[in-house]
Amino acid sequence: MVEADARSSSRLARVLALVGLFNAATIVLLYAGLPLFGPLNDIGVGSAALLQAVLAWRLQAVPFLRVPRLALLAAGVGALGAALGSMLVVLNITGWFLASLVTILGYAFLGIWVVAVNRQARIAAGWPLRVTAVGQLIGAIMCVGFVAALALPSGVDDPRTAPWYVWVSYANGVGWFILLPLWNLWLARLLLEGEDRGARR
Repeated sequence: MVEADARSSSRLARVLALVGLFNAATIVLLYAGLPLFGPLNDIGVGSAALLQAVLAWRLQAVPFLRVPRLALLAAGVGALGAALGSMLVVLNITGWFLASLVTILGYAFLGIWVVAVNRQARIAAGWPLRVTAVGQLIGAIMCVGFVAALALPSGVDDPRTAPWYVWVSYANGVGWFILLPLWNLWLARLLLEGEDRGARR
């Protein structure tokens, strides 16, 4: 990957980390009793998914990070799904619960890409082992969100009537809401370090 691509991808990864921080701040403010921050959080969550897919496509330029097309497709589908979930609640098309399940499922698809890109890096020894191990764990946690697909056909939109297994899908938020922004920050540094190594050759 040329130096300009490395720098721009690193910047995008840092932006994703900052968006993750914004999302964390807005959810705290929402639960602190400030409903204004609810739509801002929804928009931030959807935007983060779309930006993550853009980063996935950009990283295809790195030979040892080139994932199979199905994994890349999963990133795109996941980003659109997560963004759709955000828009469903922002536009009052559905309640927050059903919209959150759509978003969770979207991030589960993104989890496939997270697992794949870290697996590729591990096989090629392109990143430190601890980075790829943590990355694959994050992706696996995100994939727990596929449980949400079991409830979507029924259109459940009331947490009081939701089957118990739906709550299992919420565990994937640990992956995409908390850990993925930290991984993106780590990724930003790795991309710059790779650029520096290339410049010294």
